[in-house]
Amino acid sequence: MNRICHYILHWVEKNLYEKTTIDELVKTTGYSRRTLENNFCEYYKTSIGAYIHQRRMARAALTLKLTTLSVNDVASLFNYSSDSNFTRAFHDFFKKTPTEYRKEEKWDINKLQYPLYIEEMDINSKNVILNTPVFIRGERIHYNAEYKNVSDCSFINKLKGKINKELMEDSGEIWLSSALSTKKAHEAREGYIGVDIIMESTGKTEVSIMKPGVYSTLRFTGDWSEYSVFSRIAYIKYLSRGNKSYASTSCFIKFRRTLDQSSVDCEFFIEISNVQPEKNINL
Repeated sequence: MNRICHYILHWVEKNLYEKTTIDELVKTTGYSRRTLENNFCEYYKTSIGAYIHQRRMARAALTLKLTTLSVNDVASLFNYSSDSNFTRAFHDFFKKTPTEYRKEEKWDINKLQYPLYIEEMDINSKNVILNTPVFIRGERIHYNAEYKNVSDCSFINKLKGKINKELMEDSGEIWLSSALSTKKAHEAREGYIGVDIIMESTGKTEVSIMKPGVYSTLRFTGDWSEYSVFSRIAYIKYLSRGNKSYASTSCFIKFRRTLDQSSVDCEFFIEISNVQPEKNINL
């Protein structure tokens, strides 16, 4: 990725909630509009304007699914002049209203534009059938995730110590379940959603069940800062490749012991629908 495109991508992420224009982007650089647009289009085969709109719609869709904010609140969050203008733009993009999108039992993620700066992440993906349930017994941990700031690593920094400790004391593998919890509207307006985690550990009695079904498995290896990005947004890219839909908002993760505690080796299991599995497994 060249320096100009790198700057554009991060500028877009910082300004998703604003009604910004390409002219405002130009003012923050020493380049002409033509230079910015030509570089971006040559590298990504799309225009800056189209990418901004796709990312705003994707973030709006995530906000509808992950929070209890009203449609009017979401419209205000993204600086639309009215909820009707937001609804029109959303419907033009997704071919359904915000309310219809939110109420869908199966979460169709195929039109969600992931941030292009994760393009180079090397992650292996496959579909499997889980034949028998997995029981995760351990410690329950609740935290408020800052959904407006995908680079926030505060909770990951706390969690990695617990994970590494359990990996050293256990058999070299531990399970973790992660599920969204309902947030009150005023908390969502402040940019937070609730996440409940059960991490496999000895002497704890909380239980999460990974039921039989079809899952997308995503193997990730890297450092903890890369994991923080991946665990929030990058897996959407890989699920969207295969015309998949979420069957649940829960996610299950198997962590494996590494030689270096600054690195991560894990596999995500995300229940999906509309796909043909590649093999059966028993975990």
